[in-house]
Amino acid sequence: MSPVWKFPFEVKDHVFAIEMPEGAEILSLQVQRDVPAIWAFIPKPRAPKIERSFWICVTGGSCPPGKYIGTFQLAGGQFVGHLFEVTR
Repeated sequence: MSPVWKFPFEVKDHVFAIEMPEGAEILSLQVQRDVPAIWAFIPKPRAPKIERSFWICVTGGSCPPGKYIGTFQLAGGQFVGHLFEVTR
């Protein structure tokens, strides 16, 4: 059986990276206890970790070409971010 792992991240910059085992499949983006996180299915937990790049854009802002992951809200809806995975 393969696990689902959580990858929390901070909203400090609009571009950031997360190391995940190779082959990780992103399932969901949600906020838990005011911290945004990506949940991913990990078919091979011991696979080498690779860096995956993400971009947060705001409503009305420019968004990069890439795979849309999801939309999340912080600060009671005062901040709305749209998360995309981008390739470098």
